[in-house]
Parts: sequence; structure tokens; C-alpha cells
Amino acid sequence: MILQARLVLIEYLCGPLINRHSKSKTIVNRTHGYNIGKFARTIVLAIVCVLLPLTARAGAVMPSAMRVEIEAADGIGKSSDSVSVKIYYRWDNFDIDTTYLGNGASLREIERIFNRSLRLVDSIYIISSASPEGNVRYNARLSENRGLALKRQLAGIWSDGRIGDVTIFPLGSNFPEFLGALEADDRVPLRAEILREFASRPKEHPDTVYRQIMKMDGGTPYTYIKRNILPYLRYAEVTMFSKHDVRHDFPPMPEVPELIPVNAARHESENISLAEPAAESGSKQRKYWYPALKTNLLYDAVTALNAEVEFPITKKVSILVEDVFPWWKWGTNDKQYCFQLWTMGVEPRWWFRRTDKKDWLSGHFAGVYAMAGKYDLQWKTKPCYQGEYWSAGLTYGYAMPICKWLNMEFSVSAGYISSDYRHYQPDDGYDHLYRDKFKVGRMSWFGPTKLKVSLVLPLWKDSHNR
Repeated sequence: MILQARLVLIEYLCGPLINRHSKSKTIVNRTHGYNIGKFARTIVLAIVCVLLPLTARAGAVMPSAMRVEIEAADGIGKSSDSVSVKIYYRWDNFDIDTTYLGNGASLREIERIFNRSLRLVDSIYIISSASPEGNVRYNARLSENRGLALKRQLAGIWSDGRIGDVTIFPLGSNFPEFLGALEADDRVPLRAEILREFASRPKEHPDTVYRQIMKMDGGTPYTYIKRNILPYLRYAEVTMFSKHDVRHDFPPMPEVPELIPVNAARHESENISLAEPAAESGSKQRKYWYPALKTNLLYDAVTALNAEVEFPITKKVSILVEDVFPWWKWGTNDKQYCFQLWTMGVEPRWWFRRTDKKDWLSGHFAGVYAMAGKYDLQWKTKPCYQGEYWSAGLTYGYAMPICKWLNMEFSVSAGYISSDYRHYQPDDGYDHLYRDKFKVGRMSWFGPTKLKVSLVLPLWKDSHNR
């Protein structure tokens, strides 16, 4: 199974490299010998990246937070050398945490090595990976974002133009390395049964098999796997090739012409220039601030016009502001029927279980709401009440996408309502409304207070693309 895993990953890596080589020849004016040498180094890199992760783990011993490999001497008497470093990421995250698994030491070490020898970085390859908890589409995007995050980090370290091309390989759900780690670790509960399950179903997608092994023996094997294997599959590994040592009196290298954008498949290699790291970083940081407009279809069905705006504050916290404003009166002298209601409310929400199809404002959420308003309700001679009220309580809901640009949201609220009411009575011709001073009081209620089936329009829905 290790051999099969290696072949899958090598085939995955080499395919995009060949495509990238053929495209770059039509865009960048380079010599044929340079392209062949660069392609040969890429093949060596792919073999090293496959062999090392699958053989490094034995028993419960996991790879250290930083792994630096020098394939040649330190630039003395050699034509080129390479340095590889892994950066690890927390679950469902692509922000680089310098306090996590030695990432800070890894970044300092690679910076120290290259600053010491004053080498010109010739090319950079980043292989990014995700553990298989999420679905395949989500992990493909997550691993891509991890590669881009590391690329931005490198751009901040080397801002003096000494970096050449950067090629990112997002692996998505890293099942080949996952299976290799299972084979290498004999402490995994039911390891033989898990490997047999994968081997006996070669035609099924590994993600389907993975979902089933999560439930084996009440989740005992998965608990061990989650703690000891999966954290080391969430990484971005950078390998940098450098040329001879250079002196300060050397003339500066000519600038490489900007590459023409090419519409490539998601899993193909991505040739990225480091000229605009700030713009890309800003778009990623702003993604969670995009608001969403909403309307409750149940209220709309009874002509209770309403509008809501929800503002994401962080990846898991948002604030909803709602307004309900039907203001109708009709009939004889506009005193026969009345449906007037004005309500304002606010609701902080915590998105505790997000779905894989959207980055924000989707999945399960809980909230705490508070609202207040006034009303005037009349249907001929009933009910004929005016008043003011306030309410507070808890909300639970679920949001899901229904198309590329719209979501649906379902929620229910329960809490306390208090209302001061006043009764009035129209005369026979509906010419006047008379206050009934004997029907004045206060009403209280504890129980269900709101039910919503809302249509949601997220603004600038770029973060929903997959």
C-alpha cells in the first residue's frame, strides 16, 4: 500500500509539472537547457517529498516540527542546493501560527540559512496538504490557501527581489500520506482492520472509506488518529533551489516579465509571482467582513415587510440587525382594518458548526436576541389593540446554500415577551375609534417567540466560490 500511495502522489505531482513546463515555454523566453534542468530538479523533489513522509514515522514517533534537508553542500563548489521546511497548520485554518509545532523556529532557520550565504533563490516549490476530515472540495481549497499563506510569508521575509518562480501544488485530502502513516504506526487501534478496509475497496473514493472508519469501535481508532496522525498532515512544505553564492558587486538580475494569467484546473500547478503579496493578503483578511441581506419569507407571506443585515465579525461570530415594518390600514375611512407593526432587534450569533460548502454564514448557529416594538392590530371590531412590547431569548438555526448567489436560513427562537396593551372600539360607521379604559393591562409570555425561513443574499460572495 505504501508503494501504491507513492505512485499516486508522484503521478499527481508530475502531471501538473509537465503542463506547467509546456505553458511557461510559450510565455517566458528561456533557454531549452534551463527548462530541462529545472524539470529534472522538480522530479527529484517529487521523489524526496514522497519518500520522506512515508518513511519518517515509526510507531508513535512523529516528525519534528521542523525538518531541514540539505541535498548538497552549503553552496561551496556546487551548482545548486535546496532546503525544505514544513510549516504546520491548526485544524481548519490556513493562518501561520508561529507558536504551533515549532513553526517559528522553522521560519527563522530558513531565513538564517539563506541570509548567511547570500544566495540567489532560483525557484521555490510549495506542496500543501490537508487532513481528510473535511470533504474533498473543501480540502482542495484549504490546502491551496495554506500554500498561498506560506508564499505570502516568504514574500515578507525576502522582499529584496531575490526570489524566482513559485509553484504551488495543493494536494487536498492527503490520503497517500495518511495511509503511509497508518502502516508505519503499530499503535493505531484496529490498524489491520482499517488498512484491510481501504485495500478491499479500491474502486471507492478514499473519502467514503474514511467516513466509515471514523465510526469503528465507537470512534476509538479515530481518537488516536486525530491526536497523533492528522495534525502532521496539515502542512505546507516549501523547497527552495538556489544558485552559486553571489557577491554584492554583481549586477542585479533582470526582472522576469510578468506571466500572462492562464485558466488552469484547480489541481494543476500554479505559477505565482510574489510581486503583489499585499493585495492577496488583504482579500483573504477581508473575506469574513462581507455582510448578508435577509428577509423572512414567513413574514413576507402575511405582508409583514421585513429586512435583516448580518455582519460577520470573525470566522465564528456575527451580529444580526432586523427590522419588521408592516404599516397597513384600509377599509372604511381607513379605520376598518389595520396591520401596523414596527420592531427593531439585534442578535449576536455563534457559528459553532460550519458546513464545508461555504466559508462564512453557513452551518449551525446559536444566538441571543433582544427586540422591542409597537403595534396596532384591528380586524373590523376585533382584536382592536394597540401597545408596545419587548422580548429577549435564545435562537438556534441552520443556514445552507441553495444556489451560487443565495442561501436559505431556518431558525426558531424562544424567550420572554412583555407587552403593555390598550383596547379600543370603532363606532358602527367606522368614523371614530374609542379607547376602552377598562381593557388596559400588561401581558407576559414565555415560550416560542420567532420562527424564520429566510432568503439570504451574501454581498460580494467571492468567498463562496469553490
